[in-house]
Parts: sequence; structure tokens; C-alpha cells
Amino acid sequence: MNAMFRFSGLQRTLLCVLFIVFVGFSTSVIAQKKDKGKEKGKSKDREFVSADNLKQRIDHLVQAKVKEFGIPGYSLTVMYKGEKIIEKGYGFADLENKIPVTPQTVFGLASITKTFTGLALLKLVDDRKVNLNDPLSKYYEGLSPAYQKITILQLASMTAGVPAHVNEDVDWKGQIKNAQESPLESKPGTQYAYSNLSYRILGGVIEKASGQTYIEYLQKYILTPFGMTNTKPSDQAFSSPVAIPYNDNLKPLKEGLKSPSINFAAGMLASNTVDMVKYAQALVHRKLLTPQGYESLWKERPGVVNVKKDKESAWAFGWGSALVNKHLKVGMNGGLPGVASSIFIFPDDDLIIVGLSNKNGEAHEVSKLVLDEVLGRSE
Repeated sequence: MNAMFRFSGLQRTLLCVLFIVFVGFSTSVIAQKKDKGKEKGKSKDREFVSADNLKQRIDHLVQAKVKEFGIPGYSLTVMYKGEKIIEKGYGFADLENKIPVTPQTVFGLASITKTFTGLALLKLVDDRKVNLNDPLSKYYEGLSPAYQKITILQLASMTAGVPAHVNEDVDWKGQIKNAQESPLESKPGTQYAYSNLSYRILGGVIEKASGQTYIEYLQKYILTPFGMTNTKPSDQAFSSPVAIPYNDNLKPLKEGLKSPSINFAAGMLASNTVDMVKYAQALVHRKLLTPQGYESLWKERPGVVNVKKDKESAWAFGWGSALVNKHLKVGMNGGLPGVASSIFIFPDDDLIIVGLSNKNGEAHEVSKLVLDEVLGRSE
């Protein structure tokens, strides 16, 4: 062997020690980098949800705003990654008798009902009982020529040209009949325009395709499987206390909530935050639809213009959809005399916010402010 490669025993020992030290140092450096990477990932989570004293910050915010806005009652739940950050009632379900709001208090949902309608419709699509490109004439008889050609997708995305306002002195079936006496407000598939009638029509599609009433279908596939025991049409009896609806002058609405026979699949349901969090959790964990079904529910949008906002509509199947700092957010508000309801879900982050109130208006702003507080932002 060449002399330059000959080592004494002492030299060989020193080389072995140096090699062991080098390997140990390298392993330590790699481990530190991995730990830093994990910490960086955790810091991103912390940045997305502003965790420091969050429960107290939300509580103080809501107490102040409920008082400032004169909101009679408000129920709020915020849940992140399966843990409730806050679950609390504010104010009164009944002002006269000083009955406080609790998480079990039942409120009208108004248009959040549409999220149930969209979910039920996509379940029928998954089961191949409905095709989104089906013409409405497949599910209704005696339609005018213009209504016959409207597709299910156009109704679900509110791009069918169906009128935004209809005479609500008649039930939902009468509304459909009366609406056909006037031309469509736009060519189907060309413009977004919010229309409660679109979702009342879809309720009828669900009944025809399933062979069940709308509420029977919800009960079988959504309400019972999700454990939602206090979610029903607003005119039914509830096991939990029901909040009295109030007008802008904080007077009880003599007529109560709008009749389910009028509102139907566009706004007939009532619920509490306990049930609505169960609903949101089931959606986050993808418990009902196929992967394609959830893509349609939350992400696929018609690509047509919302004339009021002069940009493409981000609304379909009951949900508005948007990216917040590259995180998918879906949400919906409901509003009627005596009702202000809000739900926000970040499906990929397991963040859920539900706010319900017994007076229309400012409670929507409170729920939005809670969302901003959770995300640690102010606008």
C-alpha cells in the first residue's frame, strides 16, 4: 500500500472520533432544521387564528356590540380544530320575561336554509337522481316555455333569470305559478341575481326526485345523521326554548316568523348554535357528499357576472365562496324580520363561526367582527 495511506493506531483512533463527532453534529443540525420547520408550520396556524386571549377578546367585543346595536338576543359559537373557543348566549330570548339566550336557544335561520337545500340537491346528484343540466320541465308540469328550459344548475347558482321579488301573499307553489306570467328578468345563464324563488323551486325538485317531502328528505339524510335534534321548520314545536322575534323597535313580531308554506326551501328552518355547529362539523369532515359533490358545493361557480358587484359571482348551492389569505372561506347570512343568522366555515382549516339573533340587521355585523377578531385583522 502507498505510504501516504498508512496510519498509526493512534491516528486511526483519532479519525474515528472525528468521524463520529462530524456525524453527530450533522444529525443535530438536520434535527434542528426539522424542528424549526415544524415550529414554522405551527406558527402559520397561530397566525391564521389569533389565539392570544381570544375567548376574552371575543366576549368583550360581543358584549359591547350587542349593547351598542340594541340587539335583544345573540348566540355565538366559535370552534377551531374541534375545540370550542367560545359558546355563549348574550341578551334575551324574551325581553319582557327576561329569559336569557343560551346556546340551546332556537332562532330562525332564514336564508341559511338555502345551504341545506344546496346540500340535499347535491346528494341527489351524487345518487344520480338529479343531473345539474336537467331542464326544469323534468320535475314540473305545465311550465311556461321560458321556465321549461331553465336548468337545475342555473337555479342553484341563481343565474336562471327568475324574479328577485314575488308576491308572497300566496304559498310557494302559487308564487311559481304567478312568476310565469311575467318574462324572465335575464336570459338564463348570463347574470347572477339573488332570488328566493329559485330555491323554493329547487325544494320542489328535491321532492319530485326523492319521492319525499323536502323536510322528510332533510331529516333522513342530514338532520338525523348529523344529530341535529333542534332543527325544524320554524312553525313546529321545539324541545329547546325559542327566541321571540323582534322588530327594529324591539317590539315582538305579532305575526311571528315568515310561514314555511311561503318561505319553503329558501328560508323555512329554525335551529340553535349547538345544532348548527354539528352541521358545520359534518360538512368540514365531508360526511355526506362525494369529493366532487364538495367541489361543487364550495368551489365550482358559474362564472357569470353579479351585476350589483360588477364582478363574477362567487355564490352557488347556498354558499358564498372566497379566499382569505389563501384559505378557503364559505359563508352565508340569513335575514328576515326577527332573524339575523350567520355561518362562516373555513373547510380546510376546521374553523367554524355561527351567530344567531332574534332581530334582523346589526347582528350580521357582529358575526363579521367576530370573524375579524378570530383572524386577528381589522378592516
